[in-house]
Amino acid sequence: MTVQVKGVFLIDLVKQVRAQKDKNWTDYLTADDMAIINSQVLLSSWYPEDFFFRLCMANFKVIGQSNLETCFAYGQLNAHNLAEVYKISMIVQNDPAETIQRLVTRRQAMFTTDYQGAEKITVVKEGNRATIHSFMDPQKQDAELADVIHHSLLGIVHELAVMVGGSNVRSEISRDGDVYKLTVMWD
Repeated sequence: MTVQVKGVFLIDLVKQVRAQKDKNWTDYLTADDMAIINSQVLLSSWYPEDFFFRLCMANFKVIGQSNLETCFAYGQLNAHNLAEVYKISMIVQNDPAETIQRLVTRRQAMFTTDYQGAEKITVVKEGNRATIHSFMDPQKQDAELADVIHHSLLGIVHELAVMVGGSNVRSEISRDGDVYKLTVMWD
């Protein structure tokens, strides 16, 4: 089965490519990818997962110059789109931990499958802290792409914690083999 991704996850990446037409995207994006980028991309539409992954890597390499901090910043930007689209079902004012839990649950519905075992995510909520444990199957995603995705996810959950009222929000990421640990803390 071909995995697909909701447009809400890639709209800002598409906007970056459109805004930076003078950049060389051909090392990372195919002619078919550019056709999608130059068409009307909708938040609620489904797009091929491979396109999404190539788009992530293209932005990471071309715009972000292979700096993972740009992935975190992209995640922060993407958090606002997600909150706007899924506000009623995802946002819990003054409860960053529950909002993060709802994002992770909602995120699984933003792909046509849950990666068929490629990604397994759990959230542990402890007071003013939420920790995401994410296993990535190296057979399905290479390490660099997994780093890009997880730094973006950290930016999303960090920004959501700020948006729902967490003060002095801090976040960190670590990796042990194929397991990522993303922690968001607040006062």
